[in-house]
Amino acid sequence: MVSSAQPHVTRFGCSVAMYNNIIAVGAYGIGPAPEYEVFNNGRVYIYIATEGVWSNIFDIESINMGEEFGRSVALYERTLVVGCPGMDLRRGRAFVFEIPQSTDDYQELTFTSHLKATLYNPSGRREQDDEFGFSVAIYGDTIVVGVPGQNVYDNTLTQSKINNTGSICVFVLHNSRWGRTISRLLGQRTSRIHDYKFVSDTSN
Repeated sequence: MVSSAQPHVTRFGCSVAMYNNIIAVGAYGIGPAPEYEVFNNGRVYIYIATEGVWSNIFDIESINMGEEFGRSVALYERTLVVGCPGMDLRRGRAFVFEIPQSTDDYQELTFTSHLKATLYNPSGRREQDDEFGFSVAIYGDTIVVGVPGQNVYDNTLTQSKINNTGSICVFVLHNSRWGRTISRLLGQRTSRIHDYKFVSDTSN
C-alpha cells in the first residue's frame, strides 16, 4: 500500500490501525489536492479487504492547514478515531467517525457525513501546544486520547507549572453518545478522577 498522493512528504504510514478486514492509515503531512505540498492538513486512508485483496475504498481529510489530521488513528469494529493534534494552535482535537456498512455510502463519505463526535481536552486549562490527539486508542465503548504537551500547575498561590508533563483523557460511550470523560490521568504517578459530563462538539 502506498499513498495515492504525488511524491511529496505526506507522512503516509505515520499511524496505522486494523480491525478485521479494515485498515486505517494516517498521512498527517499531506496538503490540498492536487499539489499535495507539505501543509500538514492531513488525511486518513481506509482500506478494506475483499477476497484477500486490499482496496483503498475512501479517504477522509482535513481542509485546514497545520492540523495534522491522522497523526494518530484507532479502530474498533466500524468506529474510527482520528487524532488531530495540530488543530487550534496545537491545542488539538480527536474525531470519531462511523465507517458505513454499505459500499453504496462510500462515494458520498465526507468529513462531516459520518462524524459522530469531536472530542477535546476537558481540562480547564486548554493551552497551546497541548497536542490533544497525538495518540488515540479505542476498545469497546472506551476511547483514550493522549495529551503529551499538557502542563501541570500546583495548587499554591504562585500557580507554578511543570511543562509537558502530559496526560491522557478517557472517554466512554454513554446513552449512544460519545464524549463523557470518566478520568484524566496526569504524567508521572499522579492521577485525578473527574466527571466532566459531555465534552464533545458534535454527537449523534
